[in-house]
Amino acid sequence: SLVAALDDRGLWSALTGSTYHYIRVLLSSERVITQSGERSLLKNLGSWLGRLTIGRNQPVLARDLDVKATLVDAYAAGRLIAVLPFVHKVVEPCRDSKVFRPANPWLAGVLALVAEIYSQDRLKLNLKFEIEMMFRSLGVPLADFKPSDLLRRHPRAAGAGASADFSEARPVAAAGPGGAGRASTRCPTCWRPSPGGATR
Repeated sequence: SLVAALDDRGLWSALTGSTYHYIRVLLSSERVITQSGERSLLKNLGSWLGRLTIGRNQPVLARDLDVKATLVDAYAAGRLIAVLPFVHKVVEPCRDSKVFRPANPWLAGVLALVAEIYSQDRLKLNLKFEIEMMFRSLGVPLADFKPSDLLRRHPRAAGAGASADFSEARPVAAAGPGGAGRASTRCPTCWRPSPGGATR
C-alpha cells in the first residue's frame, strides 16, 4: 500500500525487475527441491509478483516469466513440489482482477496445463490438493477446464520417476504355491505351477 501510495513508475519497475530476478535464481536452484525454507521463499515471491502485476491488472510477460514453460519444465525435471505452490500464488489475484478472469486466454491456458498435471498418474496427493486449492481460490471448478496436451511432448527426465512429485509404481504381487502373495517385479503370468510342484 505504501508503494501504491507513492505512485512512482520507476519504483514499480525496479521492484518488479528485482522480484523476477530472485524468482529466476530460486527456480534454478537445486535447494528449492530439498529445503522447505527455499520453497516458502519462492511461494512468497510468487504472492508478491502476483500483487505487483495481476493485482494491478498488469500481465506477467513471457519475456520475464513464461508461466506455462516453467510448469512444463518443472514437470519434466521433478520440481512441481516447488513450482505449483509458486504458480498458485502468482495467479491468486486473478479472482479480484477485472482483466484476468477465467475466460482470459493467458489464465485459461495456464489452468488447462495445471488440469493436465492433475490428471497424471501417480501425482502425489499433496500436489493434487495444491491444484484443487488453486482452482478453489479462483472460484472456478477444476472440471470446467479440459486438460491441455502439452506434457506428452515433454516426458519426465530419467530419474524423475521416483521424485518429490510422483509416487513410485508398486511392484506386482505374484501368488506363490501356497496362495500367499509376494512382492515381485516379474510379470504375474511368468509363474506357473507344474504338476510335480516345480516352478518356472
